[in-house]
Amino acid sequence: MKRFTHVTAALVFTSALTLADDWPQLFGPDHTGISKEKLNTNWPAEGFKPLWTVPLAGWGSFAVSGDRAFTLTNREINGELREVCIALDTATGKEIWVYDIEKTDYKYKHAENDLNGGAASGPASTPTVSDGRVYVYSNAAKLCCLDAQSGKELWSVDIQANHGGKGRQPRYGNASSPTVDGDLVFIAGGGPGESLLAFNKVTGEVVWKTEDMEQSYATHRAVTIHGERQIIYYLKNDLAGVSVKDGKVLWRTAVPFYSDNNAIPIVSEDKVYGGSSASRGGFLYEIIKDEDDGELMASQVYKSKGHDAPNFNPPVLLDGHLYGNIGPWQDNRLKCIEFDTGKVAWEEKLAKTREDKYSWSSVIVVDGKLLVLLDDGKLLLVDPTPEGYKELARFQALEGKCWSTAAFSNGRLFLRSNKEGVCYDLSAK
Repeated sequence: MKRFTHVTAALVFTSALTLADDWPQLFGPDHTGISKEKLNTNWPAEGFKPLWTVPLAGWGSFAVSGDRAFTLTNREINGELREVCIALDTATGKEIWVYDIEKTDYKYKHAENDLNGGAASGPASTPTVSDGRVYVYSNAAKLCCLDAQSGKELWSVDIQANHGGKGRQPRYGNASSPTVDGDLVFIAGGGPGESLLAFNKVTGEVVWKTEDMEQSYATHRAVTIHGERQIIYYLKNDLAGVSVKDGKVLWRTAVPFYSDNNAIPIVSEDKVYGGSSASRGGFLYEIIKDEDDGELMASQVYKSKGHDAPNFNPPVLLDGHLYGNIGPWQDNRLKCIEFDTGKVAWEEKLAKTREDKYSWSSVIVVDGKLLVLLDDGKLLLVDPTPEGYKELARFQALEGKCWSTAAFSNGRLFLRSNKEGVCYDLSAK
């Protein structure tokens, strides 16, 4: 009887994961930041009351699967600061389980962003959920696979200790999230010859490894271009498409990101948009297939002027236009850009004061509307049109600095700052 009960519970949990409109990873199910769920667009002037609020530290986002939301934070355990993954009930915010990843000191600091101890005062990665498992990649580059129901560790690997990753992480440690495609989970951060790693997502065994260059902060994306399933990787100074099956580099281009790139690449058919406002601006590449030998190559379509490119978070691509925090470093501008040409349709300056000079925002799309989270915790509802900026509503949604993207699942909006996580019911009434 006990065995039957256990199996039944597992089946119910798996069914819930399958039936829910999940947001199982950073920037949505397919890394586009777009949800097709319906949205309540009738916002009261005073805003909504949250379903729940929980204290959190760090800069990552939520992954939501079924009735559970997963995120990384830090907390003191037995007198030590530890990085942990937690599972919360999506309806109540109640903590279901906590997994202790490792001791951490977040040794990297940033004088301009001395918030809760510095820019690296908490984890910046987001969990990824696939087939009842939760994959987390810590600030110090430890990859863990957990059972989503119980939080039990299924396998883990220390990339610094076991794959030559010591000293290979960017200045503030790892901020990239695991990418799962098919039977594999992909991460960056290893040493020479294994900068890019593919693990069997069930066993944790290394399937392939490749590349020598240090990683960036960006999360990678699985796409199909010219019939080739590939992972688009940002390295420290390169952008590359790597075969999912064997790690072969299909195409690459040298781009001086200086490891400051943060944003997931935007892909439309055979075109890839990326860049970093902290280095050399934004770029659009067309991936061309040679008619004779079938080899792929990246051909630059355009480069933006100056430092006009994504900041921390990726823009969304909607009806041929990019919408997002695109502009010079330290200058928060919401822009609408024509994807194929780079032409700016309009821009709205969101950082209004000197105190906001390090202000950033993030954007997702729900039900055809933009949800814009400013880094001071204000949430904006914007009608996306290339004709001009059209704000429909706004309210103060949470406290603290918000450098992460929102998550939307089953009519609920999940937001994070370096101080707290909140959940709102924004389902269509």
